[in-house]
Amino acid sequence: MELDKDADEVVKELGKTVAKEAWEKKNRLLPLIKSLGRFFRPSPVPESQGSETPPEPPRGILILGPGGTGKTTLARFLSGDVNVLIDPPGYYVPSFSVESVPLLDAPGVELVVMPGQGYRLQPEFGKLTSELVRGAYRGLILAVDYGYHAIESEWSREHKLYHGNKKEFIANLLVSQRQEELDLLDKLIPSLNAITQRMWLLVVVLKQDLWSSQQATVKRHYEDGAWGVKMNQVVIAHNSNLLCQRTAYASLHIQNYTTRGGRDTLKKNTAGYDATRQRQSLVELFQVIDALREWEDQV
Repeated sequence: MELDKDADEVVKELGKTVAKEAWEKKNRLLPLIKSLGRFFRPSPVPESQGSETPPEPPRGILILGPGGTGKTTLARFLSGDVNVLIDPPGYYVPSFSVESVPLLDAPGVELVVMPGQGYRLQPEFGKLTSELVRGAYRGLILAVDYGYHAIESEWSREHKLYHGNKKEFIANLLVSQRQEELDLLDKLIPSLNAITQRMWLLVVVLKQDLWSSQQATVKRHYEDGAWGVKMNQVVIAHNSNLLCQRTAYASLHIQNYTTRGGRDTLKKNTAGYDATRQRQSLVELFQVIDALREWEDQV
């Protein structure tokens, strides 16, 4: 019995230590989250005395990625509408059209989120690429997640890739959805190569809580592997004064990978990936965004 009591005390003390560390990280993150939005607000343009020409509207920020990668949640987080340290995660609801997410304290500035599914994005794609080339956007965020896109099926067996074996289905699903990311990048590359105005390009690899046990493999894929090779070619096509590209790895929420509505669990989140690690990933995201801010200021 004494041993059980001692074990309970150790567990309690350990719990206090973990909770304290998580709380301290949260306290450090809160001011960072508040300051983050300032980066997405355009610098005020001084009005020319006596000029009747109205100022040009601010260049927007575009968010792209396959369906189910977390684009809308990311946009709402960056806009200040969602605080992922407090607000619980929701279940996946696909976007059917272009969404504009205004910044809470600057409603004239918007993050433009394109629908992710190919058949929903296709009608908008011609306009989108022409806007990229003519410089309508000061920044482009590509949201990816190493294939862990939320799916619309309520059960594994309802998905077109399911052929009777759930384990094989999940493996094939991840491969197929990583290919979706590559296909989207391939479609974007001609427009990215043709830009003529300064623009930054941020790749955010989300859902780190699901793939953190494969951290080295995932980083290799996006930096030197199939994705990285294509992205590096885009960067090489421009000088560093025209395009700045950065990659960040993060988790906005910690939750299992499931079918729609949480009905069928496809993969549990990585054991040991806790709130402390999630908050550290957000700090790292802020650091990458700060590097983009510094680049933008070098005019």
